[in-house]
Amino acid sequence: MSTTVAGTMSIVEHVVFFKVKEETPEEKKVAMVRELNALKSLEGVLHLKAGPALRIWPSHHKLSGGFTHVLHSRYSDKAGLSAYSAHPSHVSVVEKFVKPIAEDILAMDWEARVAAPLETGFGAKRVVACKLKDDPEKNRGKLVDRLAGKTPASAGVNFSPGRAKGFNFGILSLVGSVDELENPEILEGSLGSNPQVESLIVLDYASGDERAESSESSAKM
Repeated sequence: MSTTVAGTMSIVEHVVFFKVKEETPEEKKVAMVRELNALKSLEGVLHLKAGPALRIWPSHHKLSGGFTHVLHSRYSDKAGLSAYSAHPSHVSVVEKFVKPIAEDILAMDWEARVAAPLETGFGAKRVVACKLKDDPEKNRGKLVDRLAGKTPASAGVNFSPGRAKGFNFGILSLVGSVDELENPEILEGSLGSNPQVESLIVLDYASGDERAESSESSAKM
């Protein structure tokens, strides 16, 4: 159960990266995003948003790990996440709309303490998956400073290694709009002095309703 202490609350963050097959028709990409977002109505889901990864700068391609879409959701505790994962509606969406077009998936979960009530009104998210050489909790503070640049919404050690492909630390940042996002190249450059980081994936996506069913942003030239 989530606990609230002095204006904060404990939650579980759930992040999934999808690599959609290149030949997938646009309408099937849109349908996947739409059906994933419909899962926000399930009991126990505090927040859920899926969408296409932004492709604004060349560094977005470089740091994406080939993943094309993102889902981020929040739960009061691990039991809430487990109930969501096992819910028939979730299983149906995965079987009918995700598996037929996704050639790869990476998922991470971590516990975090965030501001209460949960933030709303943000227009874009940055999700960073890190693969660290040593104990991620040991260098948590330095990682947050160097990887996020600004104070992130949350950061934590992944507790679900099964689909994480060795990535063991996640960071989530929320900003007011897509225009407020910094070039991921700046973030990548800050890692040069951190020998603990073996590799990372950075995905940005719009979290406002106006982009809920769009599959990809246009690139800046």
